[in-house]
Amino acid sequence: MESFKRLAEEKERKRLEKIREKLKLISWKDLSQEEYGACEWIVDRVVPMEGVTIMSGAPASYKTWLLLQLASDIVQGTSFLGQFRCEKKRVLIVDEENHARLLQKRLHSLGTPTDVEIHLMSQKNFLVTDEAMRAVLLEHCEKTKSEVIIFDSLIRISHADENDARSMDDVFRGLKALCGAHKTVIVTHHERKEGLQQRSSAQNRMRGSSNISAQIDSHVAISRDKFDRRLITVEHAKSREEEELPSFKVAVRSENDRVWFEYLGEHDEGKTKKETAAEVIPLILQDNPGGFTKTEITTKVLELVDVGGKNAQKALDELITKGVVGTRKGKGNTQVCLLLSSEDEVSDHPEMVI
Repeated sequence: MESFKRLAEEKERKRLEKIREKLKLISWKDLSQEEYGACEWIVDRVVPMEGVTIMSGAPASYKTWLLLQLASDIVQGTSFLGQFRCEKKRVLIVDEENHARLLQKRLHSLGTPTDVEIHLMSQKNFLVTDEAMRAVLLEHCEKTKSEVIIFDSLIRISHADENDARSMDDVFRGLKALCGAHKTVIVTHHERKEGLQQRSSAQNRMRGSSNISAQIDSHVAISRDKFDRRLITVEHAKSREEEELPSFKVAVRSENDRVWFEYLGEHDEGKTKKETAAEVIPLILQDNPGGFTKTEITTKVLELVDVGGKNAQKALDELITKGVVGTRKGKGNTQVCLLLSSEDEVSDHPEMVI
């Protein structure tokens, strides 16, 4: 009995020693003399080394395509979008969203060489909150010498309620444990479907608790143009280390089976009255599948965003020309405008909207 007691006491003593070591203090004097050096980046000014970066976007916003492009650029040590220098590192992708067949197809489409050091795990029910699974993942990293881990997506790598701050604490403890093992983490996350009353900041568009935004080191938000499905805006919504980059535009190009992204320069946030009207008209029509007459639309635009009939009419005409809005004959000589669904549009790469 006495020996069991001594064993229990020894176990408790060792546990307390570990806690004391973990919770040790440092004086301000000592901290002021520490040599930490400048922040190191996996992707210059976008993805900090040994930090957590989120890439968020609504469904069908190309975030998985851009994520795979990012992985391809990192393993090759090239520049992301031709603009942001990447440190050459090996990458391990944990994809709980997509089948391996789709990942193969997209990496081929992006022209990723088959001899680069990307390793993948697809739909294996990995949970970052499970310590044993994290240990196995780090074993894979050790074997493949991978220093960057990419997760697609945040909600798929745990059973946590994304709206509950405490539940998300457990998720980020798991992610930060990987950072503590000298890994850089990049993870995708979904945004709320944007509606008429949800034209908000990238942080507020992210689904779930505000604790998610508070925990990350960098946040890149992707949004697809409502009228040109091959045009996206990239917003650097948060950077813990440096000032955020200006938003910029990217065009999605494709030819035969090849897909690539073209950097178009910084995005001017200032909008003309016509552009403002062009943004709000689809949202008005989205709420009324039966459509509105042109006069009804211009009246609603004036009420909602204080843009007059002339600019609203020009915006509506452009949306009709682009095929975003369709028309049918109404009563008398009126025309009724309706929002065309994505199924009405023709795409050279229909699978790219997934």
